Amino acid sequence: MKYVLAKRNNLNNSTMELNQEAIDKEYKNSILNHIKETSDWNECDAIAYSASQYFSAVLDCFQVDDKECMLLSIKYSEIIYKIIDKELDNDLLEKMKVLGEMTKKLKDLESALNSLQYIESDLYDNFTEISSYEPNVNDFADMNIDEHIEEYSMRNETIKEVFEEFFN
Repeated sequence: MKYVLAKRNNLNNSTMELNQEAIDKEYKNSILNHIKETSDWNECDAIAYSASQYFSAVLDCFQVDDKECMLLSIKYSEIIYKIIDKELDNDLLEKMKVLGEMTKKLKDLESALNSLQYIESDLYDNFTEISSYEPNVNDFADMNIDEHIEEYSMRNETIKEVFEEFFN
């Protein structure tokens, strides 16, 4: 079995045809990995997410046999990004899932932080309108998650090294 990584472009007919072919031929695939919980990811979901982070491109993954791989490579050569002819061990699969979960948590944290900053600004404005002095409020404007994204994503070279052997 091989993993075929294909560039995702929902405006491209070839991408839609490949997705339909994957459904029709019942390939294990990652077409819907963006709506699944990371704990429910199969190998293709985890590979697609990690590869997208690793290569900085939105990729889908299809698990196919050698014969199908050759046919897909010819038929969809303009969107096939990479073919991986390696087994995915359970340890690396779990690390891929953890990477996806951490990214989700960082996005949730960023959303919560943005909400806090918006609320803080509104409260400050409302309070200064009805009083003659400035309120003492916690300042969330200085907080951001950029340093955490650097530490807990593929931007961190130590994390990237974990996946190098599989993706190269």
